[in-house]
Amino acid sequence: MTHEEFYERLKTGNLSLTAGQKAQFYQFFQLLIKWNEQMNLTGITNEAEVYAKHFYDCLDPFLNLEMSAIKTGCDVGTGAGFPGIPLAIAYPHIKFHLIDSLGKRIDFLNFCIQTLGDDKCNRYTSSR
Repeated sequence: MTHEEFYERLKTGNLSLTAGQKAQFYQFFQLLIKWNEQMNLTGITNEAEVYAKHFYDCLDPFLNLEMSAIKTGCDVGTGAGFPGIPLAIAYPHIKFHLIDSLGKRIDFLNFCIQTLGDDKCNRYTSSR
């Protein structure tokens, strides 16, 4: 799935991304691939597969749901940040807590959170 196909499929599920959110997804993809060279975060590294199997699959169960009343979420055992980071990018009003037991994954997540930057990403937390 190309990133454009990803955006279109989200729209059919009543989720339209801003240009900033689209940029965050692409930046998260780039960080995932870069860090994956040093540590095994995922076996899926092809851009089309990441957008389909990581990003879209994380969001698909939540499409067509009323998410506006949800204020917090918790992703226990987040690994490389799935589904927590895609959910937090797509639903910036929700404060997500990302929890994982492996320190090197927490280091990756903290770097992603810091790099993605804006107020949406400041809503993430991670714990060892």
